[in-house]
Amino acid sequence: MRQFSLNHKKLVSSAQMKKAAVKILGDISQDYRKFTERVEGEEGVFLISEDEISKLGTLGLQLEQLEEAYEKGAQVSLEVQAILSTQMQDANRTISHIRYSAYRTVLGFTVLFALFGLFLGSLMTQSILSLEQKVEERNEALAHANVRLMKASEEKSEFLSNMSHDFKTPLNSILGFTQVILSDDNGKLSPQQIKNLNSVLKSGKELLQMINLILDFSKMEAGRTEIVVEEFSFESLLDECLEATEVLLHGKKVALLKEIQTHLPTLKTDRPKIKRILLNLLSNATRHTERGKIKVSASAEETSLLFSVEDTGAGIEPERLLTIFDEFNNQAQSKPGGTGLGLAISKRFVEILGGEIHVESTKGKGTLFIVKIPFRYSEKLLEAA
Repeated sequence: MRQFSLNHKKLVSSAQMKKAAVKILGDISQDYRKFTERVEGEEGVFLISEDEISKLGTLGLQLEQLEEAYEKGAQVSLEVQAILSTQMQDANRTISHIRYSAYRTVLGFTVLFALFGLFLGSLMTQSILSLEQKVEERNEALAHANVRLMKASEEKSEFLSNMSHDFKTPLNSILGFTQVILSDDNGKLSPQQIKNLNSVLKSGKELLQMINLILDFSKMEAGRTEIVVEEFSFESLLDECLEATEVLLHGKKVALLKEIQTHLPTLKTDRPKIKRILLNLLSNATRHTERGKIKVSASAEETSLLFSVEDTGAGIEPERLLTIFDEFNNQAQSKPGGTGLGLAISKRFVEILGGEIHVESTKGKGTLFIVKIPFRYSEKLLEAA
């Protein structure tokens, strides 16, 4: 009986963690209480029937079997726990190994990329240093070449200037003697001789014009362009230019006209440069006009003189108008000729004097050059422009 109680307590204590065993133990405990309530007597004497004793023995056997089953279940549970623990330990070791391998791989790639980056950086640094050295060498070579070019340009400008002066002296003598002979009124010259002398005078004037252009250009390139300010009348200056232009029109059916506003204010600027602008525009018009007219107009517009040179020549193609003021551009019109410097020098002189120059032209109908020059030359106005 005492052993049965101990087994019962052991099973009740062990089965508390098992829901299924708790239910069975509850039933057994209820039967056991019924038996114990009916037990009477002393010294272990039971007052129960044999059937009940047999039933109690069967109940004890069931308890022993349940206890054995529970012990087996607990053993199995322990084995399962041991297996799970072993697997968990293996899994932890595997995860640790994988994590270590991953860290080692990442670290390896990081070091590899760092080394690769350092290698690329070193290569780029070397390339940059090499390029910088090459650029420095190129710059130094360009600087030397630029010095040589500047020296060559100065020598060229000096040569052109000296050559122009050397040409102008005998040419002016030729033109002067030709004009003296043509002015002889004694009738000693035949019509053919007069015609020939006029051709000589015309060609000499054209050659003198070219020499003056080269001389002006060489001065501009050498940076020796000076502004000489004086007060003068534009109309008297225009008359001089028209007189020189008449010689260039000899033999052509071209009328030379002028249309000037009365009482124009006097100019106070560089007279030789205004004259050169006029002569260049008139020379350009005579070279490309075979018949019709060349007209010079002048008027006052606020504080500026506005004058134009219009011809009925061949005109200029629209695409050539963009480059007409470029240096050595003798292809600006349909009939090339001259040095290609006249219009470039004219534009440069106009800008130096603080003015503007524009061109309008229609192919086959003629060309119009419009110049706007301040009446008073001012360095402040030029700097503001």
